[in-house]
Amino acid sequence: MSDKDARAMRVVVLSGRPEHGAKLVAEAIAEALSRVAGEDERGGSIPPDAAPESSAESLLQRADAAVVLDPGSLERARAAGTTLCAAVLPSFDIAWGGDLAEADRIIVSHQLLVPSVVERGAPRDRVVVGGVVGPKGYVPPADRRALRAAAGLSADATVVLVPTATFEEEDATSLLVQLSLVRSGTVFLFDVERDVETAEMLRRRAPAHGLRSHMFSSGPHSHELWQLADVVVGRPRGWEISQALAVGAPVVVVPAGRMGVNAAATLEELGVARGADRVATLAVAIDAALEPAWLEVARSKIVALEIGGAAKRVAAAVRDAWERRLETASFAARGLPIGLERLGGDRRASTQRKTLPETPAARDDIEQRLDKELADLKKRL
Repeated sequence: MSDKDARAMRVVVLSGRPEHGAKLVAEAIAEALSRVAGEDERGGSIPPDAAPESSAESLLQRADAAVVLDPGSLERARAAGTTLCAAVLPSFDIAWGGDLAEADRIIVSHQLLVPSVVERGAPRDRVVVGGVVGPKGYVPPADRRALRAAAGLSADATVVLVPTATFEEEDATSLLVQLSLVRSGTVFLFDVERDVETAEMLRRRAPAHGLRSHMFSSGPHSHELWQLADVVVGRPRGWEISQALAVGAPVVVVPAGRMGVNAAATLEELGVARGADRVATLAVAIDAALEPAWLEVARSKIVALEIGGAAKRVAAAVRDAWERRLETASFAARGLPIGLERLGGDRRASTQRKTLPETPAARDDIEQRLDKELADLKKRL
C-alpha cells in the first residue's frame, strides 16, 4: 500500500435532524469535505444521508470517518466501528442529547462557546472552532435593493423575515399581534418551509392583523428570498440562525427559554442579535434592530464571523484529526485493530480502536495493567 493510499480518507456526513436548515448545513459540509478529501487518489465525501435510520449502516461501511450533526448519528457511527467520528455544532445551539466524549472531535461555531461545551462533557483537547456553517447556497446579496425590486417589492422597503418554525415555541396569535405593532411600512416575509397548515393559517390571519406580508415555501430559490431580509426573527437554538447570518441579516431572537439562554446570550454578546425578554417586547426589539445605525454595525460584525469559509474550516478540522490519528498509529485495513484494541467488555468501547500511547509513562501504565490482568487470570485458572 502506498503512502498516498494509506493517508486517503472517505467520509460520510450524517444528519438525523428533519429540519430543512439541517439538511442545507449538512450539504455544505459534505461539499467542503469533497473538495478537501478529493485531493487524494481514493478520497472523497459521501453525501449527507437523508434517512440515517434505514441506510446509515451501508454508508458507514464505505467510510473511514463520519461527520455527525446529532447524537443518534454519532451512536450509529460508533456502532458501525467507524474509525473517526467528528460531532459538529454548526450554529450557537450547544445542546446535545448524548455524550460528547464519544466523539473524536467536537467542532463548534465560536470560541465563546468552548467553555460551555467543555462543561457539558466535551474533552477540551478535542474541541476546535470551525465557525458558523452557512447552509449551502446562502450568501450575502450583492445588491439587496435590486433583489427586492426584482421580487416585486419596493427597493426601499424594510423587510423582516419570520420562519414559521418560530410559532412552535411561541403562540402564533401573540407573535402576529407583536408584528402588527412594528413600525409602519415594514414588509414581513414568512418562510413556511413545507408546513401546509401554517400556510393556511397565515392566509386567514395575516391580513386580519393588518400585516403587509408575503409567504414562501422551501425550494431551490429559497436562499434568494432570504437575501431580501434586513432582519430575521427566530429562535436562538433554531437552524434559522445560520441561514440569517449567512445572508448577512442580524437576528431578533424570541424569548429564549431555559435551553436557549446560552445561545441568545452569545449572539447578543457578538453584536449580531437583539433579544426580546418576553413576547410582549418583541415589537420593541424588532424596531430597535431596524435602526440604521445598529443594522450597519451588526452587519459588519456578521462579516467578521467569516461564515462563507466555515464549512471549509470544518472539513480541514476533520482532515487534520484524520492525519493526526494516522501519525500516532500504523495504518491498518478497515476491520483490523489500530494500536492496542481491548477484546471483550463494552462492545462500543472496543470498536473505537484506541491507539497505543507513545509516552514512556503511558506505556509503563499499560504494562502494569496488563501484568495485573494476567496475574488475576492466573489466579482464576
